[in-house]
Amino acid sequence: MVRLFVATLLLSACSPRLLGLPSREAVARYVASAQGEQHACVVPYGRGQGTKQPYAWVHWEERHRLVLWERGDPAQEASSLVNAKRVLDLDTQVADTEEGVGQAGTLVARAWVDDVLRDCKLFGVRYTINPPR
Repeated sequence: MVRLFVATLLLSACSPRLLGLPSREAVARYVASAQGEQHACVVPYGRGQGTKQPYAWVHWEERHRLVLWERGDPAQEASSLVNAKRVLDLDTQVADTEEGVGQAGTLVARAWVDDVLRDCKLFGVRYTINPPR
């Protein structure tokens, strides 16, 4: 996708914090209620497109969710996903086509979701979170 910022090409060499992404701690706090090993992928967007702050979509694989992360107060970063303003349930809020968006509770089109998930595979930062014992 064109929206990806150039720094994503360096994800394997950079820490997520340097790229302005949510930390592993923030992702772990978000998935804390789940049982067993959890997997998330964070894909950054927003830089260089006239946006004030970068943002990211977090794909929580086990719960089939996309969570919008927006950079806010660094002191509140660990709870930034818990307080996310937009959480998409990929099982119930995705329309097959653009024309279906807005019908029966759908919020986004399947093609858009597929693009974000593809970006995650290509450019995302992956986290495996194991619950505390």
